[in-house]
Amino acid sequence: MNRRKHNNIKYSHALKIITALLEVLMAIPVVSWMIIVSTGFPIFIMLLFHTLSLIVAVKSKTKIIGNVLGIFASFLAIFPVVGWLLHVITVFVLLVDVTKNRKSHKVVTTQMN
Repeated sequence: MNRRKHNNIKYSHALKIITALLEVLMAIPVVSWMIIVSTGFPIFIMLLFHTLSLIVAVKSKTKIIGNVLGIFASFLAIFPVVGWLLHVITVFVLLVDVTKNRKSHKVVTTQMN
């Protein structure tokens, strides 16, 4: 594995963790409502993070399902229950993806050394 791909995988993991943490905030109804009222456009910010994370995941050839779900959650967040459910599902998918990829990535880097 070359160094560039290794860095892309690191960036992909970091972006997935960041988007998962932001999704946690959006999955808490009172907190997300306060963020929406105070900033006005958190869904566009979430869409931007998920899109950026998706691009990096495609380049590093890691799983993209969590980011795709996050993009859907950003668009469907105008429907309260559906948006909340998609935010919760996205958090779990992103965190499972990061932990599984991190374990397999450690095996590959250990074999390289």
